[in-house]
Amino acid sequence: MKRSQLTSRLLLLFIMSLTTTPIAFPSADVIVHGQRIGFQRSMLVSQQHSLTSNEIEKLAIQDINEALQFIPGVTLQRSGGVGHQSSFRIRGSETGQVLVLIDGMQMNDPISTSGLFTGDFLSLANIESIKVIKGPQALAYGPRALGGVIVIKTRSGQELQKLDSAGEVSLELGNQKYLGFDANIRTRTQDTYGAVAIDYRETDGFNITSKTSVKEPSLEGAQISSGHAHYGREFGKVSFHQVLHISKSESDLDKGFGDERDAIGWNQERDI
Repeated sequence: MKRSQLTSRLLLLFIMSLTTTPIAFPSADVIVHGQRIGFQRSMLVSQQHSLTSNEIEKLAIQDINEALQFIPGVTLQRSGGVGHQSSFRIRGSETGQVLVLIDGMQMNDPISTSGLFTGDFLSLANIESIKVIKGPQALAYGPRALGGVIVIKTRSGQELQKLDSAGEVSLELGNQKYLGFDANIRTRTQDTYGAVAIDYRETDGFNITSKTSVKEPSLEGAQISSGHAHYGREFGKVSFHQVLHISKSESDLDKGFGDERDAIGWNQERDI
């Protein structure tokens, strides 16, 4: 009886040792999960969706807010017209659990617990890509990203071929005295690249109240301006990158009420 119990225990320990032994992939990268079982990188399911500049151009949309509506799982709620802040939910998360990054800099309103973000100050012509990261992978960006991360990259000149330059200028006119202007220029040498861009939006907005309820119209006007500059240098496989963002926005929510926001951001990165 004792011998059979000992044999069964040894067999159980042998089976447990087989199930807990990691699988080795010596010729490929290995990502270790919580189960202590190795996975090849190609086997890892990624909860990411991206829009490139070419895809954004084909969509014929106006701003970042509209672009994000084409990404599955992202819900947008706007607080007004042009120049007013928006909040995002990713797969049912709270608005304060979504982090918005532009060139590595957090763009959520720092005085708001709802994670509000103004998506009109940056023209789509100056955007290189928009990526949304969902699920556990977003936790790498900190506790503010429990729901997910919206990563926006502007054109830096690094995407160009060596010894090449490019630039765009656009002018828009519309109803409610809408005026939009944006311009950018990008260049790249053998090991150096850079870009400068400016954006401007202005509108009188529209009347949010009934024309018969008040004597004077209550317009949601806005004036937004921003600029950013990139500079990078490559040393073989290592590159150093610096970016500066400056933005200023004024908006009216009702007659006599509104808000004004100024922001300056600077970021330095090193890629290996």
